[in-house]
Amino acid sequence: AAGAPPATATPAPEAEAASEPIEADIEIAAEQQEEVEELHTEDSAVVEGIEEEAAVAQDEDTAVDEWLERHTQEAEAAIEAADELAARADQILLADAEGEAEEADEAEAEDAPEAEAQAPLETTWAIAEEPLEALEVVEAIDGAPAEQWLPQGAAAEEQAAQEAAAWMQVVDQASERTYYWNQLTGMTQWEQP
Repeated sequence: AAGAPPATATPAPEAEAASEPIEADIEIAAEQQEEVEELHTEDSAVVEGIEEEAAVAQDEDTAVDEWLERHTQEAEAAIEAADELAARADQILLADAEGEAEEADEAEAEDAPEAEAQAPLETTWAIAEEPLEALEVVEAIDGAPAEQWLPQGAAAEEQAAQEAAAWMQVVDQASERTYYWNQLTGMTQWEQP
């Protein structure tokens, strides 16, 4: 045995047969690993796309929020300016009215003689002659007869007829209820006059 050539290890046929399924399993595992890596790459691309879309949407939301905030501030400033203008217009109108009242008082004082300006007004009271809904007391100024303050006879009847004819029935479109509108005075009411 000492002079015999060294024995080379040759695999036994059973060992070769057993290694074939392992190599096949390794190949399958490698293919599956490649598929997993491809899926991971695709998933990463999808996730990146979603993140990009989310960033764009967030930028758009931010832009909308900024636009809304800017226009809200502009609207509030416009309302404030309109309120200031309205207040200023009220001041001007009040000043004009006060000035006109003073001018009218001065003109009246210049036109009226001193004796008439100092004389007290004579006031008399009279009870209305016409039958009315309730007893009315009418003040006659400067001796004018009480009758001139109240409608009399046919004039009273004509006035009452005109007032009654001035009322029109109108249907409210929102509630479909009937209300009454006086064409002469512009007054409206739900109850029939």
